Amino acid sequence: MPKIIVIGLGAMGASLAEALNTHQNYIVYGYDLLDSVSQTAVSDGVIQQAISCNQINNTSVDLIILATPPTAISELLSLLDPQQLILDLASVKTPIMQASENHFHFVGGHPMVGTEKKGYGGRHAVNYRSANFFLMGKQLDINHVIDLLEPIHSHFIQTTAKAHDENVAMTSDMPHIVADALVAAVIKNQETETTLSEYVGPGFKDTTRIAGANPELWSQILHANRDATYIAVTKFLEELQKLQEALSENDPSVLTAILTKIQNGRRTLL
Repeated sequence: MPKIIVIGLGAMGASLAEALNTHQNYIVYGYDLLDSVSQTAVSDGVIQQAISCNQINNTSVDLIILATPPTAISELLSLLDPQQLILDLASVKTPIMQASENHFHFVGGHPMVGTEKKGYGGRHAVNYRSANFFLMGKQLDINHVIDLLEPIHSHFIQTTAKAHDENVAMTSDMPHIVADALVAAVIKNQETETTLSEYVGPGFKDTTRIAGANPELWSQILHANRDATYIAVTKFLEELQKLQEALSENDPSVLTAILTKIQNGRRTLL
């Protein structure tokens, strides 16, 4: 009977704990900085038992999952048994893998299930089923993690920290900055507090959804992956400039050609 501890019962941690805990053969423990969150998770059936920080190393489990902000993971690793199988869920991997060098069975993970919802209450917005879940580490440890997480039915993909961070900078970190900049531009240029809000439709809402995410968490993520994200933003600005130049040429056919190429490119991604 697999036993798992989930440290951090925010949206991603609580959702994962709940998905595992619904499996009748699993025992899922949980720890959160806020004891009230841990107790609520027990009451809601998200975890079977809440444990204290001091109990973590003294509780025999098959896997410890770190579902905390990136800056907390290094501190947690210094407190955990270096022989324990550990998985983290942070969306930046290079600094995490470097911090785990003294842990013999550490697997870096990143499930692509992010949401702008934060905290325990945001767990309903997270769905692991069929989601891409990146893993890196020793092969035997990765295989063990995949076996233990079988009930969540994710699509597990093995990669390296470098490849992961460079690609996520393009598809996640840079889009977040773009959404933030778009909101900032609209706010700066509205004449009154209500002028432009009356014109906000689905396009603006969809494009800027992630700008509503936790600022403290995203500040950590962007800073931790700043080099790759800086390059990604630079490439975005180059493409934005091309669109700006097409507008200045006042030739609809030029703009149509660019937009058609972009549309076809999007189809290959999705």
